[in-house]
Amino acid sequence: MNTLQNATAILALSAGLALPAHAYTELTLDFTEPTGTVQSSDTIEIWATLSVVGDEAFSFDTNSTDEPIFGLPATLLPEFGNNYSEGLFDVAFDSYSEASLFISRSCTGSFTSSCSDGEYSIAAATGANSWFEVGSTYTLAPGDQQSFLLYTLTPTTGSATPGTYELYNVALGLTIRGFDADGNALDADVSATTCSSGLAGCAFSRTVVAAVPEPEAWAMLLAGLGLVGWRARRRS
Repeated sequence: MNTLQNATAILALSAGLALPAHAYTELTLDFTEPTGTVQSSDTIEIWATLSVVGDEAFSFDTNSTDEPIFGLPATLLPEFGNNYSEGLFDVAFDSYSEASLFISRSCTGSFTSSCSDGEYSIAAATGANSWFEVGSTYTLAPGDQQSFLLYTLTPTTGSATPGTYELYNVALGLTIRGFDADGNALDADVSATTCSSGLAGCAFSRTVVAAVPEPEAWAMLLAGLGLVGWRARRRS
């Protein structure tokens, strides 16, 4: 398990994960069902469970710029941010302007081909049970946990090749934006991640087996064979 982290760079949807700069040890994120077996035509859902394991609640209010800023505990509000287009890294925030929710994933693993479609195409979940459904305010009490649907994997050609597939890392959190003392825009992420990219021990994996025909398909097949047999008897 990894902890809630202040990442060193913004993590766009479906982008690769950046390495964390700091860690907050009271919140964890784990794959809800890390292993399993599916049929080659199945759509696969990637769920992750957010848990508070310490004595302090995790809460935020993205509409609030009063103290505490965005409702975040002081230990979570990033002190430094980045502006890649301007070549600014680990620059101190002078002010904060907004916070928004995000999810991300690593591009390693065998479901996809790097960040492109492979045997599966991957889509971020934005509807019911997604991280984005929590809205602008959120609180998770000490000892509580909540599971979120982060991504769905769909066989690219309708049926994936049987085998074992893995994905190593997903994250959810907040992107914090603001400015440095010179007025340059900065951003930084406060994120919870499942594991370090490339560590198979905490990967999300599915064993894919050949799809079993539905009962309707079997019925159609048997009906077809019966028709062939009837025609053969008529010819004889």
